[in-house]
Amino acid sequence: MFFKVLGSSNPTRLFVAGIHGKDDFCFTLEMPDPYSEKALKIALHILRSISLSSSRR
Repeated sequence: MFFKVLGSSNPTRLFVAGIHGKDDFCFTLEMPDPYSEKALKIALHILRSISLSSSRR
């Protein structure tokens, strides 16, 4: 699985799509402070967790 940032008009939102064969989905991660290193680490942790759980199928 890989993730692709689609973009956003709001700096606190990241529109992200995860694509895995026929299991395509799209979701939004909203970060309260886009310049916060902690918020970015949490968002990356969420993406890694989804990616790892999907690769175990």
